[in-house]
Amino acid sequence: MIGMSDNVLRTYGCSFTWGLIRQPEDYVGITGEKNRCKTWGDFIAEALEIEHHNHASSGSGSKQIAWNVINSDLKPGDLAIIAWSGPLRAFHWNQKTRCYETLTCEEQLDYHQVLYEHEVSIRAVANYLRGANVKFWMTSALMDYKQMELMKDYSREDYLSWNWIEFDQYNNSLFDICTYSWLSGRCQKFPLEQSYKEQSHIVDMYPNLDKKLLADCLHPSQAGHEKIANTLLPYIQN
Repeated sequence: MIGMSDNVLRTYGCSFTWGLIRQPEDYVGITGEKNRCKTWGDFIAEALEIEHHNHASSGSGSKQIAWNVINSDLKPGDLAIIAWSGPLRAFHWNQKTRCYETLTCEEQLDYHQVLYEHEVSIRAVANYLRGANVKFWMTSALMDYKQMELMKDYSREDYLSWNWIEFDQYNNSLFDICTYSWLSGRCQKFPLEQSYKEQSHIVDMYPNLDKKLLADCLHPSQAGHEKIANTLLPYIQN
C-alpha cells in the first residue's frame, strides 16, 4: 500500500484531468477557479495521503501532454497517471510561447501524421518515466483506442510496457467510467469520420444514460470525478 511520503502524485491529460466543467451551474467551487471542480487526481491523492500536482491543460492532445510530462519537476519515487486525450487532436509548435497549441478543425493535419505523433508521444513518455524511476500508469480519457478502426493494433507487450490500465478489456477509458460502460465488453468500431467526435458517439450508444456522472458538456461532473478516482485507486494501491 502506498502511504504518506514526500513523493507526489502527478496527473497529466486534457480537460478530463484538469477538471473542466463548462456549465456554471455545475461549478462546485472547491478549487476557487471558475468552472473547475475537484478532480479525480485530488481524490486519489487524498486516499494515498500524498500531495497532488495537476499538470493537465484543457484541450491538450498527445504532444502537449508529453511536453507537460517531460517539463514537469518529476523526481524519483513520484507517481504519475497519464490520461491521454483523443489521438486525432492535431497540434503545432508555437515558437513564441514555446509550447504546443491546438489546431482548429479547418487546419487538421493528415491523420496518418497525427496518429504517428500520438504513438511516438506515448512511447517517449513511458521511456522517460521509467528512466526517471517514476511509477506510472496510463489510460485514455475519451475513448478505448481499440474501438477506433483507424488505430493500429498495439501488442500486449506494448500495453504492458506502458502500464495501461485494463488494456485487454473493451471500454477502458475515463469516459466509459462516467457512462457506466467501464469494461462492459461492448465493441462498436468507429470509422475515421466518427472518431473525431468520440464522446458524442459514445453517448449516442446509450440513449437512456444516467447523467449523474457526466455534465451536459460531456465532462465528468463532481460525482464523475469521484467515481473515476474510486475506479482507478485499486490499480494505484496494488
